Amino acid sequence: MGHEVFIRDVSVLGFPSYYVFIPNVSIFGRKTYEDASNTMTLLDTIEQDAIEDLFFPTSKFIDDKSIIRKLLNAIAPNREDTFKDVMMQEVLKLKFDPSFYWSKIPVSFFLTLFCFVLEEYTNAKKYLKLYIEETGNEEDDYYLKILSYFNLLEKGDNEKILNEIPDEILQDFSSTKNIFSNITLPNCPNCEDCLLKDNCQTRPNFNIALKLNNKMDRTLNQSNLRVLFESEI
Repeated sequence: MGHEVFIRDVSVLGFPSYYVFIPNVSIFGRKTYEDASNTMTLLDTIEQDAIEDLFFPTSKFIDDKSIIRKLLNAIAPNREDTFKDVMMQEVLKLKFDPSFYWSKIPVSFFLTLFCFVLEEYTNAKKYLKLYIEETGNEEDDYYLKILSYFNLLEKGDNEKILNEIPDEILQDFSSTKNIFSNITLPNCPNCEDCLLKDNCQTRPNFNIALKLNNKMDRTLNQSNLRVLFESEI
């Protein structure tokens, strides 16, 4: 989900036949898929599935640090990985409306929070700096104060934390639930109960796939495919 679908009419022998290729998903017939950012392999696909299994349902990982650690290890096992300009929706194989804020949340945002929850303050600082750079918040006082907070936590300077860090930030980071309270998390696969459903394109794309699958045993042509896709737009 969350990927482009390419379909070619290869009905050259007189019976309906179509070639369907989905970047980052289709692996039959080739070992890797080259895109602008990296090389996807079968192993990468398996690892992505593991990330989804850990992330959903979100209510479960928020209450369990062991799951958060597994998530962090699955996404950034060496903590040296850089994810500049990689969006979280790509990691979760979701697709939101381009103007919706979820389509612009970088992976570094979640890595920052995961590292903080696990008290990996050095890594939390690294990913927060990346997030600040990616989102153009270099002069935002709120994020700079959070960075100072992480610095003091790393040093164990509780006195300065109480004297220098605003209560708002201390409250925002006082519990795992508070940390994630400022962002609405997807509720996959329960679309009907998801607060993001009006801005999520994943289900409509999935519906197209289901319709296409149901029609594959019938005679199809390019015109029929065009009508099928236009009905979902």
